[in-house]
Amino acid sequence: DGKGSLLQLSQKLIRPFYQARADFAIDLLQAELAGYPLHIHQPEGAIFLWLWFEGLPISTEVLYQALKAAGTLVVPGVYYFPGIDTSNDQHAHECLRMSYAQSENALRTGVSTIARLVKNAYDLNGAIHVPTA
Repeated sequence: DGKGSLLQLSQKLIRPFYQARADFAIDLLQAELAGYPLHIHQPEGAIFLWLWFEGLPISTEVLYQALKAAGTLVVPGVYYFPGIDTSNDQHAHECLRMSYAQSENALRTGVSTIARLVKNAYDLNGAIHVPTA
């Protein structure tokens, strides 16, 4: 039965692989950002994590530009509120979406870059260097 084998493959290989990758990414984030106000929404089977940097002194749109310039791509959370006025919703500007469907090495590099720029933003009260093209 083709369906049974696909289901077995998913349950025995695919789900455990991505669960391990999510756990790895969460461990990296918690280690790199220990002492900073990071909240990680419970992963629910997708291949990304929602990160909330409570009280982040810059918007995640600004953080996105700095991360992109540094070679790390994320998605600012504000884009996930279509049709909703987020101008007074600080939480929408403090969240970002990060994929964990990369190699462990790529995750180490990306999380290190995220941590460095987020720490700088908190430590320097919003000062962050965004390289221009």
